[in-house]
Amino acid sequence: MRRREQDRGETRGLGGDRVEGRHAVKELLLAGNRPVRQVVLSADQDPSPILDDIIDLADEAGVDIRELPRGRFDQMAATDAPQGVVAFAAPLREFSVEELVADRHGSGPPGDSNRLYLSSGAEHAEHRTPPPPDQDEASIEDQDETTTGDQDEASIEDQDETTTGDQDLLSSGDQDEASTEARPGVAPVLLLVVDGVTDPGNLGAILRTAECAGVTGVVLPRHRAARITPTVAKRAAGAVEHLRFAPVSGIPTALATLAELGVWTVGLDVAADETIWQLDIAEAPLALVLGAEGRGLSRLVRRRCDVTARIPVTGRLDALNVSAAAAIALFEVLRRRSTA
Repeated sequence: MRRREQDRGETRGLGGDRVEGRHAVKELLLAGNRPVRQVVLSADQDPSPILDDIIDLADEAGVDIRELPRGRFDQMAATDAPQGVVAFAAPLREFSVEELVADRHGSGPPGDSNRLYLSSGAEHAEHRTPPPPDQDEASIEDQDETTTGDQDEASIEDQDETTTGDQDLLSSGDQDEASTEARPGVAPVLLLVVDGVTDPGNLGAILRTAECAGVTGVVLPRHRAARITPTVAKRAAGAVEHLRFAPVSGIPTALATLAELGVWTVGLDVAADETIWQLDIAEAPLALVLGAEGRGLSRLVRRRCDVTARIPVTGRLDALNVSAAAAIALFEVLRRRSTA
């Protein structure tokens, strides 16, 4: 019963306190973002470099290491293939939606550092227009270098850590590729909003792709959706250690909050008129919204999205798996940003 509950995501809070699988446990220890209480190994495993790494990392961090006979280990495992390693850690930290946006840009009130677009709500996206690029550049060049909001692009590239002066450059929509590579934090916000994905395998695959694509914040519903269960953490292969999660009571309300913070929301919808290739706001602060398996976006969530877009398909099936769709859409945004 316990295994079924964990794999279905029926756990208190966000979860993530039990991590199974070699890559997931190794990344947990490498990241060092949360305390790890114990690492449990199955006895009589074949030698493996990754197992040696896990043991060395746990020993270096002072984590208790326990070995169990294979039969007892298999009984206590929560996933079908734990790969002989289970770790027990503190639960993942929960963030607010405002923190996902503010943390991307450094200190300061949420929204002030990211108001690239003026917004009065998702239903009025036509009023959220970017300022002319030449005005952005002129405002940056004309500011006094001695103030906190006035550092030019060259001085920002030379710094090793984010300051309040970075915010003006971060809110500019026309950064060049060199500055983005030099300081990953310079890239506009890229968030992921998951509207009711219930399959742990799908959610884990989505989170792994999201981390690889540069997503730093994920909005999840608190109810009727998969949590960060052992299956999700294992499928994500350590990605949960590098993503920030904001559990919310309602996705529509979260989308309204993102609109107030100046973040565009793009919902993936098979019935949308526009394709993902035609998306012309990829360089803006952006949140990609994914619907649940089968039903897709809920009616209210679809209404709250600023834009809906579809992934064109030419086969007989009309839609992709949600994790595959997430991968295509996220890397299309990444491609557009890298060539801007």
